[in-house]
Amino acid sequence: EEVISSPDTVANKIKSEMPVSSPSGGVEGPQFPLEYDGIEYNEIVSVLEEQMGGKPEHGSRNNFIFSMACHLRYVTNDDPEWIASILPTYGEGREKWMATIRSACARSQTKTMPRIMKRTLAICRQRTTDEGQQTADNGQLPPEMPKRLPPLIKLLVSRTPKVYRPAVAHAVFPALGAHLWKTYFRYIDNVLHEATLMNVLVGETGAGKNCISEPINHILRDIRQRDMENLAREREWKREMVTKGANKDKRQRPEGLVIQEIDPDMTNAAFVQRLADAEGRFLYTQMDEIELLDSLKTNPRGGSVSAVLRLAFDCGEYGQVRVAANAVNAMVRVRWNWNASSTVQRVRKYFAKNIADGTLSRLSFATIPESEEDVYSEEFPVYEHYAENYADQLQPYIDRIETCTGTLVCPEANAWVRAINRELLTFAREAEDSGYARMSRRGILMGFFRAMLLYVMNGCQWSEEIERFASWSVKYDLWCKMRFFRDMLRSDIEGERAALQRGPVGLLPLLPQEFTRDDVRALRIAQGMKPDPKVVLSQWLAKGAVVRDDERGLYVKVKS
Repeated sequence: EEVISSPDTVANKIKSEMPVSSPSGGVEGPQFPLEYDGIEYNEIVSVLEEQMGGKPEHGSRNNFIFSMACHLRYVTNDDPEWIASILPTYGEGREKWMATIRSACARSQTKTMPRIMKRTLAICRQRTTDEGQQTADNGQLPPEMPKRLPPLIKLLVSRTPKVYRPAVAHAVFPALGAHLWKTYFRYIDNVLHEATLMNVLVGETGAGKNCISEPINHILRDIRQRDMENLAREREWKREMVTKGANKDKRQRPEGLVIQEIDPDMTNAAFVQRLADAEGRFLYTQMDEIELLDSLKTNPRGGSVSAVLRLAFDCGEYGQVRVAANAVNAMVRVRWNWNASSTVQRVRKYFAKNIADGTLSRLSFATIPESEEDVYSEEFPVYEHYAENYADQLQPYIDRIETCTGTLVCPEANAWVRAINRELLTFAREAEDSGYARMSRRGILMGFFRAMLLYVMNGCQWSEEIERFASWSVKYDLWCKMRFFRDMLRSDIEGERAALQRGPVGLLPLLPQEFTRDDVRALRIAQGMKPDPKVVLSQWLAKGAVVRDDERGLYVKVKS
């Protein structure tokens, strides 16, 4: 842990000797260094804002300024004037803003730099050294896709405008994986896995999320042909069932009715029946909107399908038992790959209740980044024509997946798993980002699935292109998750830690002798706790630890 034992310790870490010519906080006075430990102060403030959940709304400015100032004390020699030179007013009145900063600096606090501040500095350092392949969101672009791609990926993105290629390259894998049958990959932990892949493409309205449709259409061409034939057989059998009425000569449901592409708008019985008919093959769905997942009626009352999604990742058992003789009675393994699309706001709302239950970590995410220039651009992304020989070029890769069965072990893939795991966990430790570490576990497993699919389609030959692409795909997926859900992950994890580790009285030593309700609220926010101080204040008053000075609107500690 980085321990700040005295103001001089902080000052000694300041590397820049260049003075600030115009303090960003708008306060005239002493000039202060531009950098802390080689990191520009404006970058520290920007990242700390992100870690605090973004810039404040009108009603929460004072608490936000107080919390920011409390954290910035550790990198500014505990000097309110120094903090004022780097901290924006956020629209607060200048006099109140400065008073809040002074109040923060007068507050008692620990000598140990808090986790949120250490994480902020680690992210700043990572952004400086990672050559544009950051995993934390600061409005910058996702990790850049490798220039040298595996042959299949190169073919699949060859007709796609450049801006959409990362999304397409990442989103094609659920459809590719739907071709696997009775194929198992041995992972580094010696467990056999099937390639379960579910992808959500996130982009603003009109960003071009349909860019993945044409490549997926070509990938699914042979599956759809088989589905059409079996759907015709099923319709004929259903027609016979209706026309014969109660006739005892009704024939049994035909065998081999493998229909892989499904619409999620179906009953639980229909879903179980399709899984049973598939004979171990993967079902597949492409949805224009993520909310369409809820149209799969997995229980009589409807509701979230998240439990089925978790089973789908693990190929877990699922089914239904009914008394009626003609009802669907089956327990099956859930093999279901799918693609869905959404906007940022809707995907955050949809998964808001699934941050802690493991659903989010089992999905992969792709995005179409859009800058302000893109919004007002008069240029149209142009797709290239899919020539007649395109299907012929794609078919050998599909054939290799279709004919692959049994258990595959790839030593190079498992060596890659070890390497990428070390790399990602090193960053997570430096950034003290538990959310990133948690997401990386299954993120690496999904990267392994993508790598093994490419390995199979490359004639079971590992290559440098496969390894680079697999690394990029994992970092890209994690970048998207952190961009869309970082604050939600952090809130969940820190709330969990607070419930396990902190008691209400433990905050009292960190407050000044006299303090306000807002001081307690700001401290609770800074410590990753729920803001409302009502309960803790009641407990302190009941224990006699503090008394209330109603005339001044203050709480005063009782000296023991």
